[in-house]
Amino acid sequence: MDFSGALKHLKKGGRISRKGWNGKGMFIRLFDTNPDRSLRSDGLRGSPFLELKTVDNLCVPWTPNQIDLLTDDWQLIDEEVPEISNLTREM
Repeated sequence: MDFSGALKHLKKGGRISRKGWNGKGMFIRLFDTNPDRSLRSDGLRGSPFLELKTVDNLCVPWTPNQIDLLTDDWQLIDEEVPEISNLTREM
């Protein structure tokens, strides 16, 4: 699957990974700290971001590089995706 198809899956709340990754259990998800877009106590609003779960069980922000965007080896981790907020779906 290409990245555009994988991104649609992320926006529905699913997780993705690449067949070419060496690490076991690594995946990407769209992480949303503030799904209702309400103001936080500091007056700011959070935004969703892509997060990588590493082989060491760390979760870190992730940005795709050129190879990630152009490769066709993306795979879906979750075939059925749970219902999520409307805002994430509309992104």
